[in-house]
Amino acid sequence: MLNEIATTAQAVVERSAASVVRLGHGSSAACAVIISDRHLVANAHSIDAERMPVRAADGRTLEASAIGVDHDGDLAVLEVADPGPALAYAEAPPAVGSVVFAVGLAANGPRLTAGLVSAIDDAFRGPHGRRIHGSIEHTAPLAHGSSGSALVD
Repeated sequence: MLNEIATTAQAVVERSAASVVRLGHGSSAACAVIISDRHLVANAHSIDAERMPVRAADGRTLEASAIGVDHDGDLAVLEVADPGPALAYAEAPPAVGSVVFAVGLAANGPRLTAGLVSAIDDAFRGPHGRRIHGSIEHTAPLAHGSSGSALVD
């Protein structure tokens, strides 16, 4: 059974790690997910300038521009030329108890953790107190610098 889990985890990294980029550098670094051939989605609290460096999974350094930032919802969209492949969207939301993987990009390569969906369609208060609905609560731990990582099934 552990070999099956390892095989699945390795397949997840192979299929999705190229769709995650690293924003900024040093202790202020975070992650973003490629959603199209020119766009990334990230947490707004990770955006510290209108333009910021991005390190693609293949090691290229690019520059992204913030084109939409919702601080209340803690969501930002950035534009960047040719960041890599976009991550495919799920056909349907996961169910409580589904296994999920958090895929990030650390300074030295992909970062992967696993967990379970613990709640769906949850609501919480964003950074400025606004209620945010429709979230997926999960138990996949995210290390420092992994904010904005992809959650995949």
